[in-house]
Amino acid sequence: MGSFKTSRPSSIAIQLAYIDENENREVSPTFSLPVTFGDGTKGEYLLIGEERKVGLLVGSGKTDEAVEEKFIANKANKHMWYFWGEKDSISGDFKVVGIDKEGKVLL
Repeated sequence: MGSFKTSRPSSIAIQLAYIDENENREVSPTFSLPVTFGDGTKGEYLLIGEERKVGLLVGSGKTDEAVEEKFIANKANKHMWYFWGEKDSISGDFKVVGIDKEGKVLL
């Protein structure tokens, strides 16, 4: 597990799914960032999180054609995190914790 420093960990915390008191799960919405790929093609990255604060890259593709990739248990993959803010204001610890459907913490 990697680490990232932030001075306000609670202000940039995200959850990828909201779980209510009835154990219903609601996946957080995605947002997109425009990008120009290495071959000059215009496209977008899809992120999940809080726009203009923190996001986890979950997909990419041509503009208006980007596809979201699902997280699959026991399948390794590289996930990129994006943080917004002044360089000097982003410091402190950053920790990623997963929770399964039964509420068990997975590290």
